[in-house]
Amino acid sequence: MNRVTYYRNDIMKLIPKNIGTFSPWEMSQGNRRKNYENRRVRTIPLSLQHDVHDELDMMCRKMKSQLNKLSIRNFQKLLPSFITMDMNQDNAKPIIQILFEKALEETCYIPMYADLCKHLSETFSFFQKMIICFCQNSFETEENKRKMIGNIQFISELYRVNLISSDILMFCLSALLEEKNEKNIETACVLMLRSGFELYKTHPDQIKMFMEKLEAYRETCSVRICFKILDVTETRDNGWVSLKTSGK
Repeated sequence: MNRVTYYRNDIMKLIPKNIGTFSPWEMSQGNRRKNYENRRVRTIPLSLQHDVHDELDMMCRKMKSQLNKLSIRNFQKLLPSFITMDMNQDNAKPIIQILFEKALEETCYIPMYADLCKHLSETFSFFQKMIICFCQNSFETEENKRKMIGNIQFISELYRVNLISSDILMFCLSALLEEKNEKNIETACVLMLRSGFELYKTHPDQIKMFMEKLEAYRETCSVRICFKILDVTETRDNGWVSLKTSGK
């Protein structure tokens, strides 16, 4: 079973209950058609369509501009410009996509972007569902290693700010280690290094099993990946504190 199937089968059970029954997946074509037929068809004047498009384009430009200015130092100063945006469930997708892609591009600032997501989720009721949807889609479809690792780092930070449950991280680990390729193993190592301490407290038996799988892969993987696995092993043996930061 590949990681897409693993994730698709179980993700709906793992989304925190407090965000309702909204499905993060696109409706099937059949359901979409049925849903369309059950709605009253409204004709929107062409001039109004242009106005809506122009307004959305302006909001996307504003999001890009504010994200380019954002830093840890001015976070609190710029935060009001994000939470006062005229964003709703109809226009939010391209705006949130800009934030998601920015986080994956600038991985050193992912904790800051996760903090921003936390504030936005407290302001906009639909935000948490949508950002999870972007993470899901990237996890299932992305093949570029840099973006795979960026996404798993982002997922880890969203877990830190309580926007994603620990069970979702555990399914990510399970899916990544199901396919024995070096991109998946390296991505799993990144997740273990970032969230292993917290996950071990809630899922000790599963983490032990995943560690056994990782250590078994050292016999067949490249030297570079062997050192990645060794980092995880040494971090675990050091109480899930990185040797690089502990000074040992």
